[in-house]
Amino acid sequence: MAESYKGISEEMREEWRVIGQPEKVRRDIEAFRDAGVEYFITNFDTELESQSLKLFAGKVFQRF
Repeated sequence: MAESYKGISEEMREEWRVIGQPEKVRRDIEAFRDAGVEYFITNFDTELESQSLKLFAGKVFQRF
């Protein structure tokens, strides 16, 4: 059985994660938006944070 964090199982957290190439991330965010999600919290690997944030802003965020 997977450990839970504040009552949320690892399996459920995996369902909510948005990870991948920009086009996949954009599609996943659109699906959450269409389901009624109104905001997201982003988190990037600290070693690649600047590069990842620029990619996210340029290829994903600008479409919303």
